[in-house]
Amino acid sequence: MKKQLFVATALVLLATSVNRPAFATPGDINPAPTSVEDTAKDETIRKLLDITGAKNLYQQMSSQVFTSLKAEYPQVPAEFWDTAAKEMKTDELLDEIIPIYKKYYTNEDLKQLVAFYQTPIGQKTISILPQLSRESISVGLKFGKTVAKRIIDELKAKGYSPNSPNSH
Repeated sequence: MKKQLFVATALVLLATSVNRPAFATPGDINPAPTSVEDTAKDETIRKLLDITGAKNLYQQMSSQVFTSLKAEYPQVPAEFWDTAAKEMKTDELLDEIIPIYKKYYTNEDLKQLVAFYQTPIGQKTISILPQLSRESISVGLKFGKTVAKRIIDELKAKGYSPNSPNSH
C-alpha cells in the first residue's frame, strides 16, 4: 500500500511539481511553435526549466517511479522495464509543459524569471524550494486535520452525526 501511495504521489509530483506548471486540458496544449516569437519563447521556457532544475527533477522522479514499480513487481523481466523507461522521454514531457508556461507568461516575463533564477537569491530559491514546499505541506496537512477535528467535534456537540441527515 505504501509503495502504491508513493508511486501515485510521485506521479502527481512529476506532473505538478511545485513552482512548475499546473494541469492543462488538451485544448490548452499547442506544442508546435507558430512563429519566430513562439520559437524564441519556447527556447526561453526550456532555459527556465533547465535553470530551475525541472528537467532533472522530472528525470529523477521517473527513475524513482521505475525503481518503486520494479520493487513492487519483481517478477517482471528487466527487458520490460528497459523498454518502459525508454518510453518516458523527458523532452516529450517538456513539450507538453511548455504551452502551459506560454499560456501564463509573456516572453518578457520568462526572460525576467531566467534572469532572477541566475542571481544568488534565485539559486537559493531553487535549492531550498523543495524543502520549503515539503515543510509547508506538512504544516498545512497538520493544520487541516486540526481544523477538521474542531469542526467535527463542534458538529457532534450540537448533536449532528455523519450518517444521520435529520439528527440534531
